Amino acid sequence: MKKAILFIVLALFSINVSCGSSGGSGSSSSGSSAVTIRLGQSDPSAGSIAGAVNSLAIPSGITTIRVTVSADDMVTIIKDVSVAGLDSVTITLDIPNGPGRRILVEALDVSGNVLYSGESVVDLTGEPRQVTITMSPLCSLYVDPAGPAESDCDDINFPCRTITAALAQADTNMTICVAAGTYNIDSFEDFPLNLLAGTTLRCTGTGHSTIIDSTVINGISPDTIIGAEGVTIEGCTVRTGDSSIAISDNEAIITVDDCSIQGVGLEGGAFDSTGINLTADSTVSNSTITDFLQGEVGGEGIIVSSGNPTITGTSITGNDYGVRVFGGAPVVSGNNTLSCNNRIDLENVTNSDIDARNNIWDHTPPTESSYPDSCPAGVDVCNSDVITGTVDFSGSTQAAAPCLE
Repeated sequence: MKKAILFIVLALFSINVSCGSSGGSGSSSSGSSAVTIRLGQSDPSAGSIAGAVNSLAIPSGITTIRVTVSADDMVTIIKDVSVAGLDSVTITLDIPNGPGRRILVEALDVSGNVLYSGESVVDLTGEPRQVTITMSPLCSLYVDPAGPAESDCDDINFPCRTITAALAQADTNMTICVAAGTYNIDSFEDFPLNLLAGTTLRCTGTGHSTIIDSTVINGISPDTIIGAEGVTIEGCTVRTGDSSIAISDNEAIITVDDCSIQGVGLEGGAFDSTGINLTADSTVSNSTITDFLQGEVGGEGIIVSSGNPTITGTSITGNDYGVRVFGGAPVVSGNNTLSCNNRIDLENVTNSDIDARNNIWDHTPPTESSYPDSCPAGVDVCNSDVITGTVDFSGSTQAAAPCLE
Protein backbone atom coordinates (compact mmCIF):
# COMPACT_ATOMS: atom_id res chain seq x y z
CA MET A 1 0.00 0.00 0.00
CA LYS A 2 1.33 3.42 -0.90
CA LYS A 3 2.29 5.74 1.93
CA ALA A 4 1.53 9.43 1.45
CA ILE A 5 4.03 12.13 2.40
CA LEU A 6 2.63 15.63 2.79
CA PHE A 7 5.51 17.90 1.91
CA ILE A 8 9.04 18.86 2.82
CA VAL A 9 9.78 21.63 5.29
CA LEU A 10 12.85 23.60 4.31
CA ALA A 11 14.09 25.48 7.38
CA LEU A 12 16.70 28.12 6.61
CA PHE A 13 18.69 29.57 9.50
CA SER A 14 20.05 33.11 9.18
CA ILE A 15 22.03 35.30 11.57
CA ASN A 16 20.06 37.62 13.80
CA VAL A 17 22.31 37.96 16.85
CA SER A 18 21.00 40.06 19.74
CA CYS A 19 22.87 42.97 21.33
CA GLY A 20 24.31 40.90 24.18
CA SER A 21 26.20 38.50 21.93
CA SER A 22 29.83 38.58 20.98
CA GLY A 23 31.03 39.99 17.70
CA GLY A 24 33.71 38.59 15.43
CA SER A 25 32.52 36.27 12.70
CA GLY A 26 28.92 36.37 13.93
CA SER A 27 29.09 32.93 15.49
CA SER A 28 27.94 32.85 19.12
CA SER A 29 26.28 30.54 21.58
CA SER A 30 24.49 33.54 23.10
CA GLY A 31 21.99 35.76 21.33
CA SER A 32 19.51 34.29 18.87
CA SER A 33 19.01 33.17 15.30
CA ALA A 34 16.14 33.97 12.96
CA VAL A 35 14.71 30.68 11.71
CA THR A 36 12.65 30.90 8.55
CA ILE A 37 10.48 27.93 7.60
CA ARG A 38 8.93 27.81 4.14
CA LEU A 39 6.16 25.32 3.49
CA GLY A 40 4.33 24.54 0.31
CA GLN A 41 6.68 26.33 -2.04
CA SER A 42 10.10 25.96 -3.61
CA ASP A 43 12.79 28.04 -1.96
CA PRO A 44 14.04 30.59 -4.52
CA SER A 45 17.65 30.07 -3.44
CA ALA A 46 17.42 26.30 -3.36
CA GLY A 47 19.61 25.95 -6.40
CA SER A 48 22.54 27.52 -4.60
CA ILE A 49 22.13 25.69 -1.28
CA ALA A 50 23.38 22.13 -1.12
CA GLY A 51 20.73 19.68 0.01
CA ALA A 52 17.74 22.03 -0.37
CA VAL A 53 14.54 20.23 -1.32
CA ASN A 54 11.61 21.58 -3.30
CA SER A 55 8.21 21.11 -1.65
CA LEU A 56 4.62 20.56 -2.71
CA ALA A 57 1.49 22.63 -2.11
CA ILE A 58 -0.18 22.56 1.30
CA PRO A 59 -3.22 20.21 1.05
CA SER A 60 -6.67 21.76 1.34
CA GLY A 61 -7.49 19.78 4.50
CA ILE A 62 -4.78 21.58 6.50
CA THR A 63 -5.88 24.82 8.19
CA THR A 64 -3.09 25.49 10.71
CA ILE A 65 0.66 25.02 10.85
CA ARG A 66 2.09 24.83 14.36
CA VAL A 67 5.80 25.22 15.06
CA THR A 68 7.09 24.28 18.51
CA VAL A 69 10.69 24.91 19.53
CA SER A 70 11.96 23.50 22.82
CA ALA A 71 15.17 22.70 24.69
CA ASP A 72 16.22 22.16 28.30
CA ASP A 73 17.73 25.65 28.65
CA MET A 74 15.06 27.80 26.98
CA VAL A 75 11.40 28.71 27.28
CA THR A 76 9.32 26.71 24.78
CA ILE A 77 8.18 28.70 21.75
CA ILE A 78 4.85 27.82 20.11
CA LYS A 79 3.57 29.60 17.02
CA ASP A 80 0.31 28.82 15.19
CA VAL A 81 -0.15 30.14 11.66
CA SER A 82 -3.43 29.91 9.74
CA VAL A 83 -2.96 28.45 6.26
CA ALA A 84 -6.60 27.83 5.32
CA GLY A 85 -6.93 28.40 1.57
CA LEU A 86 -3.19 28.98 1.12
CA ASP A 87 -0.82 27.01 -1.07
CA SER A 88 2.26 28.14 0.84
CA VAL A 89 3.39 29.97 3.95
CA THR A 90 6.62 31.41 5.36
CA ILE A 91 7.15 31.40 9.13
CA THR A 92 10.03 33.17 10.88
CA LEU A 93 10.91 32.62 14.54
CA ASP A 94 13.58 34.22 16.69
CA ILE A 95 15.16 31.30 18.58
CA PRO A 96 17.81 31.59 21.33
CA ASN A 97 21.15 30.13 20.33
CA GLY A 98 22.27 26.95 22.00
CA PRO A 99 22.47 23.18 21.58
CA GLY A 100 19.66 20.68 21.09
CA ARG A 101 16.91 22.94 19.74
CA ARG A 102 14.01 20.61 18.90
CA ILE A 103 11.94 22.07 16.06
CA LEU A 104 8.58 20.31 15.71
CA VAL A 105 6.33 21.24 12.79
CA GLU A 106 2.73 20.00 12.81
CA ALA A 107 -0.11 20.36 10.29
CA LEU A 108 -3.61 20.52 11.82
CA ASP A 109 -7.09 20.24 10.38
CA VAL A 110 -10.07 22.46 11.23
CA SER A 111 -10.85 20.34 14.31
CA GLY A 112 -7.36 20.81 15.73
CA ASN A 113 -6.25 17.27 14.93
CA VAL A 114 -2.60 16.82 14.01
CA LEU A 115 -2.56 15.05 10.65
CA TYR A 116 1.12 15.45 9.75
CA SER A 117 4.26 16.13 11.75
CA GLY A 118 8.00 16.26 11.41
CA GLU A 119 10.88 17.37 13.57
CA SER A 120 14.59 17.96 13.71
CA VAL A 121 17.07 18.73 16.48
CA VAL A 122 19.69 21.37 15.65
CA ASP A 123 22.40 23.37 17.40
CA LEU A 124 22.08 27.12 16.83
CA THR A 125 25.24 29.22 17.12
CA GLY A 126 24.30 32.28 15.07
CA GLU A 127 25.80 30.90 11.87
CA PRO A 128 23.67 30.53 8.71
CA ARG A 129 22.56 26.99 7.96
CA GLN A 130 19.68 24.99 6.56
CA VAL A 131 17.93 21.78 7.56
CA THR A 132 15.21 19.76 5.92
CA ILE A 133 12.30 18.39 7.98
CA THR A 134 10.18 15.72 6.34
CA MET A 135 6.56 15.77 7.51
CA SER A 136 4.84 12.39 7.50
CA PRO A 137 1.15 11.61 8.00
CA LEU A 138 0.04 10.57 11.47
CA CYS A 139 -2.89 8.80 9.82
CA SER A 140 -2.34 5.72 7.68
CA LEU A 141 -5.93 5.57 6.42
CA TYR A 142 -8.78 8.09 6.31
CA VAL A 143 -12.54 7.63 6.63
CA ASP A 144 -15.26 10.20 5.93
CA PRO A 145 -18.95 9.65 5.09
CA ALA A 146 -18.51 12.14 2.22
CA GLY A 147 -15.72 10.06 0.69
CA PRO A 148 -15.89 8.47 -2.77
CA ALA A 149 -17.60 5.13 -3.31
CA GLU A 150 -14.24 3.48 -3.95
CA SER A 151 -10.94 4.60 -2.45
CA ASP A 152 -7.59 3.32 -1.26
CA CYS A 153 -8.27 5.29 1.98
CA ASP A 154 -4.66 6.52 2.23
CA ASP A 155 -5.24 10.05 0.91
CA ILE A 156 -6.96 12.63 3.12
CA ASN A 157 -8.62 14.09 0.01
CA PHE A 158 -9.98 10.68 -1.06
CA PRO A 159 -11.05 8.87 2.14
CA CYS A 160 -13.07 5.70 2.43
CA ARG A 161 -16.76 6.07 3.24
CA THR A 162 -16.80 3.37 5.89
CA ILE A 163 -14.58 2.09 8.67
CA THR A 164 -15.28 -1.39 7.35
CA ALA A 165 -13.68 -0.50 4.02
CA ALA A 166 -10.62 0.95 5.76
CA LEU A 167 -10.21 -2.18 7.90
CA ALA A 168 -10.31 -4.32 4.76
CA GLN A 169 -7.20 -2.48 3.55
CA ALA A 170 -5.50 -2.08 6.92
CA ASP A 171 -2.42 -3.78 8.25
CA THR A 172 -1.16 -4.03 11.82
CA ASN A 173 0.10 -0.90 13.60
CA MET A 174 -1.83 1.53 11.44
CA THR A 175 -3.69 4.68 12.49
CA ILE A 176 -7.19 5.05 11.02
CA CYS A 177 -8.53 8.62 11.24
CA VAL A 178 -12.33 8.81 11.15
CA ALA A 179 -14.02 12.14 10.43
CA ALA A 180 -17.21 13.45 12.03
CA GLY A 181 -20.40 11.64 11.06
CA THR A 182 -22.48 8.60 11.97
CA TYR A 183 -21.20 5.16 11.04
CA ASN A 184 -23.91 2.54 11.47
CA ILE A 185 -25.60 -0.38 9.79
CA ASP A 186 -27.61 1.96 7.55
CA SER A 187 -24.33 3.44 6.25
CA PHE A 188 -23.10 -0.09 5.42
CA GLU A 189 -20.80 -0.72 8.36
CA ASP A 190 -20.31 -4.42 9.04
CA PHE A 191 -20.32 -4.95 12.82
CA PRO A 192 -18.49 -5.90 14.89
CA LEU A 193 -15.48 -3.92 13.78
CA ASN A 194 -12.53 -6.25 14.41
CA LEU A 195 -9.40 -4.16 14.86
CA LEU A 196 -5.96 -5.52 14.03
CA ALA A 197 -3.09 -5.53 16.53
CA GLY A 198 -1.57 -2.12 17.08
CA THR A 199 -4.42 -0.26 15.37
CA THR A 200 -5.21 3.27 16.54
CA LEU A 201 -8.81 4.21 15.76
CA ARG A 202 -8.68 8.00 16.03
CA CYS A 203 -12.01 9.80 15.77
CA THR A 204 -11.29 13.32 14.59
CA GLY A 205 -14.74 14.90 14.87
CA THR A 206 -14.84 17.59 17.56
CA GLY A 207 -16.88 16.96 20.71
CA HIS A 208 -17.14 13.22 20.04
CA SER A 209 -19.06 13.93 16.82
CA THR A 210 -17.62 10.79 15.20
CA ILE A 211 -20.34 8.29 16.13
CA ILE A 212 -19.85 4.53 15.68
CA ASP A 213 -23.23 2.89 16.34
CA SER A 214 -24.12 -0.81 16.04
CA THR A 215 -27.61 -0.35 17.52
CA VAL A 216 -30.49 -2.31 16.06
CA ILE A 217 -33.78 -0.95 17.40
CA ASN A 218 -36.26 -3.68 18.38
CA GLY A 219 -33.74 -6.41 17.68
CA ILE A 220 -30.50 -8.00 18.81
CA SER A 221 -27.55 -5.69 18.17
CA PRO A 222 -24.09 -6.91 17.25
CA ASP A 223 -21.08 -5.84 19.30
CA THR A 224 -19.55 -2.60 18.07
CA ILE A 225 -15.74 -2.84 18.40
CA ILE A 226 -13.55 -5.86 19.16
CA GLY A 227 -10.00 -5.08 20.24
CA ALA A 228 -6.64 -6.74 19.71
CA GLU A 229 -3.22 -6.38 21.34
CA GLY A 230 -2.03 -2.77 21.42
CA VAL A 231 -5.24 -1.23 20.06
CA THR A 232 -6.07 2.39 20.95
CA ILE A 233 -9.55 3.91 20.54
CA GLU A 234 -9.66 7.65 21.05
CA GLY A 235 -12.08 10.55 20.66
CA CYS A 236 -15.05 8.39 19.57
CA THR A 237 -18.68 8.06 20.50
CA VAL A 238 -19.36 4.32 20.57
CA ARG A 239 -22.96 3.09 20.85
CA THR A 240 -24.63 -0.27 21.02
CA GLY A 241 -28.07 -1.71 21.66
CA ASP A 242 -29.75 -4.85 22.98
CA SER A 243 -27.69 -7.88 24.10
CA SER A 244 -24.32 -6.51 22.97
CA ILE A 245 -21.04 -4.90 24.02
CA ALA A 246 -19.84 -1.50 22.79
CA ILE A 247 -16.10 -2.27 23.22
CA SER A 248 -14.45 -5.58 24.14
CA ASP A 249 -10.72 -5.84 24.77
CA ASN A 250 -10.89 -9.47 23.58
CA GLU A 251 -8.34 -10.71 26.16
CA ALA A 252 -5.77 -8.22 24.84
CA ILE A 253 -4.35 -5.03 26.31
CA ILE A 254 -6.09 -2.04 24.73
CA THR A 255 -6.50 1.66 25.53
CA VAL A 256 -9.79 3.56 25.42
CA ASP A 257 -9.23 7.29 25.86
CA ASP A 258 -11.45 10.36 25.59
CA CYS A 259 -14.48 8.39 24.38
CA SER A 260 -18.22 8.59 25.01
CA ILE A 261 -19.63 5.07 25.41
CA GLN A 262 -23.43 5.01 25.18
CA GLY A 263 -26.24 2.50 25.55
CA VAL A 264 -29.77 3.11 24.30
CA GLY A 265 -31.28 3.69 27.73
CA LEU A 266 -34.81 2.44 28.20
CA GLU A 267 -35.39 2.08 24.46
CA GLY A 268 -33.63 -1.29 24.49
CA GLY A 269 -35.17 -4.74 24.60
CA ALA A 270 -35.21 -7.51 27.19
CA PHE A 271 -31.53 -8.42 27.12
CA ASP A 272 -28.58 -6.90 28.94
CA SER A 273 -25.91 -4.80 27.27
CA THR A 274 -22.46 -3.63 28.37
CA GLY A 275 -20.38 -0.56 27.70
CA ILE A 276 -16.88 -2.03 27.98
CA ASN A 277 -15.86 -5.62 28.69
CA LEU A 278 -12.35 -5.89 30.17
CA THR A 279 -10.42 -9.15 30.42
CA ALA A 280 -6.79 -7.95 30.36
CA ASP A 281 -4.53 -5.18 31.68
CA SER A 282 -6.31 -2.58 29.57
CA THR A 283 -6.80 1.13 30.30
CA VAL A 284 -9.97 3.22 30.18
CA SER A 285 -9.33 6.92 30.74
CA ASN A 286 -10.95 10.35 30.42
CA SER A 287 -14.21 8.92 29.08
CA THR A 288 -17.93 8.79 29.88
CA ILE A 289 -20.05 5.64 30.07
CA THR A 290 -23.80 6.00 30.36
CA ASP A 291 -27.30 4.74 29.49
CA PHE A 292 -26.76 1.00 29.80
CA LEU A 293 -30.14 0.34 31.41
CA GLN A 294 -31.98 -2.35 29.48
CA GLY A 295 -32.33 -6.04 30.27
CA GLU A 296 -33.73 -8.31 32.96
CA VAL A 297 -30.51 -8.27 35.01
CA GLY A 298 -29.58 -4.74 33.96
CA GLY A 299 -27.03 -3.03 31.79
CA GLU A 300 -23.43 -2.52 32.96
CA GLY A 301 -21.12 0.37 32.28
CA ILE A 302 -18.01 -1.81 32.67
CA ILE A 303 -17.55 -5.51 33.38
CA VAL A 304 -14.15 -6.76 34.56
CA SER A 305 -13.77 -10.52 34.18
CA SER A 306 -9.99 -10.93 34.47
CA GLY A 307 -6.72 -9.07 34.25
CA ASN A 308 -5.68 -5.91 36.07
CA PRO A 309 -7.22 -3.07 34.08
CA THR A 310 -7.02 0.59 35.04
CA ILE A 311 -10.11 2.80 34.94
CA THR A 312 -9.32 6.43 35.66
CA GLY A 313 -10.60 9.93 34.99
CA THR A 314 -13.87 8.44 33.74
CA SER A 315 -17.51 9.26 34.52
CA ILE A 316 -19.63 6.12 34.91
CA THR A 317 -23.20 7.22 35.57
CA GLY A 318 -26.78 6.58 34.48
CA ASN A 319 -26.39 2.81 34.07
CA ASP A 320 -28.02 -0.02 36.02
CA TYR A 321 -24.59 -1.10 37.28
CA GLY A 322 -21.55 1.13 37.11
CA VAL A 323 -18.64 -1.32 37.40
CA ARG A 324 -19.09 -5.06 38.06
CA VAL A 325 -15.95 -6.99 38.99
CA PHE A 326 -16.18 -10.77 38.53
CA GLY A 327 -12.44 -11.43 38.28
CA GLY A 328 -9.06 -9.80 38.17
CA ALA A 329 -7.91 -6.87 40.30
CA PRO A 330 -8.84 -3.59 38.62
CA VAL A 331 -7.77 -0.13 39.68
CA VAL A 332 -10.87 2.10 39.60
CA SER A 333 -9.56 5.38 40.90
CA GLY A 334 -8.48 8.90 40.13
CA ASN A 335 -11.51 11.22 40.35
CA ASN A 336 -13.87 8.90 38.46
CA THR A 337 -17.53 9.71 38.94
CA LEU A 338 -19.25 6.53 40.16
CA SER A 339 -22.65 8.01 40.81
CA CYS A 340 -26.33 7.81 39.85
CA ASN A 341 -26.20 4.20 38.65
CA ASN A 342 -29.65 2.79 39.37
CA ARG A 343 -28.72 -0.42 41.20
CA ILE A 344 -25.05 -0.47 42.22
CA ASP A 345 -22.12 1.83 41.49
CA LEU A 346 -19.37 -0.74 42.16
CA GLU A 347 -20.00 -4.46 42.69
CA ASN A 348 -17.20 -6.77 43.87
CA VAL A 349 -17.60 -10.52 43.41
CA THR A 350 -13.94 -11.47 43.72
CA ASN A 351 -11.30 -12.25 46.32
CA SER A 352 -9.18 -9.38 45.03
CA ASP A 353 -8.68 -6.10 46.81
CA ILE A 354 -9.96 -3.31 44.58
CA ASP A 355 -8.31 0.10 44.55
CA ALA A 356 -11.23 2.55 44.29
CA ARG A 357 -9.60 5.54 45.96
CA ASN A 358 -10.21 9.19 45.17
CA ASN A 359 -13.50 8.75 43.38
CA ILE A 360 -16.72 10.77 43.39
CA TRP A 361 -19.74 8.89 44.82
CA ASP A 362 -23.35 9.51 45.85
CA HIS A 363 -22.38 9.34 49.52
CA THR A 364 -19.34 10.28 51.60
CA PRO A 365 -18.20 7.87 52.80
CA PRO A 366 -19.69 5.53 50.19
CA THR A 367 -22.49 3.28 51.42
CA GLU A 368 -21.50 -0.39 51.52
CA SER A 369 -23.59 -3.55 51.63
CA SER A 370 -23.22 -7.27 50.90
CA TYR A 371 -25.03 -10.42 49.81
CA PRO A 372 -26.86 -12.79 50.38
CA ASP A 373 -29.62 -10.41 51.42
CA SER A 374 -28.96 -8.50 48.20
CA CYS A 375 -27.73 -4.96 48.04
CA PRO A 376 -30.36 -2.22 48.06
CA ALA A 377 -30.79 -0.17 44.93
CA GLY A 378 -28.65 2.92 44.99
CA VAL A 379 -25.84 1.52 47.16
CA ASP A 380 -22.35 2.73 46.30
CA VAL A 381 -20.38 -0.47 46.99
CA CYS A 382 -21.78 -3.99 47.03
CA ASN A 383 -19.69 -7.02 48.11
CA SER A 384 -20.49 -10.70 47.85
CA ASP A 385 -20.54 -12.27 51.33
CA VAL A 386 -18.53 -15.28 50.12
CA ILE A 387 -15.46 -13.31 49.09
CA THR A 388 -12.49 -12.04 51.02
CA GLY A 389 -11.62 -9.09 48.79
CA THR A 390 -12.17 -5.53 49.96
CA VAL A 391 -12.80 -2.21 48.28
CA ASP A 392 -10.58 0.70 49.29
CA PHE A 393 -12.67 3.82 48.76
CA SER A 394 -10.55 6.18 50.81
CA GLY A 395 -10.23 9.74 49.55
CA SER A 396 -13.87 9.69 48.43
CA THR A 397 -15.83 12.86 47.69
CA GLN A 398 -19.52 13.43 47.08
CA ALA A 399 -20.97 14.23 43.69
CA ALA A 400 -22.21 17.78 43.22
CA ALA A 401 -25.68 16.40 42.38
CA PRO A 402 -25.75 13.03 44.15
CA CYS A 403 -28.50 10.48 43.53
CA LEU A 404 -29.23 9.68 47.17
CA GLU A 405 -31.59 6.85 48.15
